[in-house]
Formats: sequence, C-alpha cells, structure tokens
Amino acid sequence: MIQNLQWILQNRVITQSMSLSKDKEGNPIAEVPATVRVVESYPQFVPVDKDNKQPAVEGSIDPKAFPKRTEFSYETPVDTTTPGEKKTLL
Repeated sequence: MIQNLQWILQNRVITQSMSLSKDKEGNPIAEVPATVRVVESYPQFVPVDKDNKQPAVEGSIDPKAFPKRTEFSYETPVDTTTPGEKKTLL
C-alpha cells in the first residue's frame, strides 16, 4: 500500500479515501479514509563494506515524526558493497 502512496508530496498531510479490497470485477468492496503523513528523509553517509553491513534506518528519517513503537526497515537490503548514491524505500 505504501508504494501506491509515493505520489504524495513531501511534508504534507493528506486525507484520502483508499480502496482496501476489490471484487472479481475490480470494483471497490470497502473504502476507508486514511491520513498519511509524509516526512522528509535525510541523506545518510555510510562507508563501503564488503560484508554489506546495513545502515541504521533511523539515520535516514526522524523517528520522532512517527507514532511511538513504530518499527522501521528497508524494503530491500541496501547495497553497501560499492560506492554511490543508492535509492531505497523504508
């Protein structure tokens, strides 16, 4: 569902009705209003690591901008074996 929200502009709070599931014809079965808070990410500098050690997710965001007990993880591992700017999703 997060991937479907990538169109949201940074640093905006948007309330949008979202379809949760669809019937066989593709018609929405249920819609639930949801508020999405998009927070800014920060560039994180990590050394090249031949063992592909993963950077801390909290170094790319401000955990205080999220509800307490929110858990963070990368969608896929970040390639830290080579230098360069790497795109990733949390």
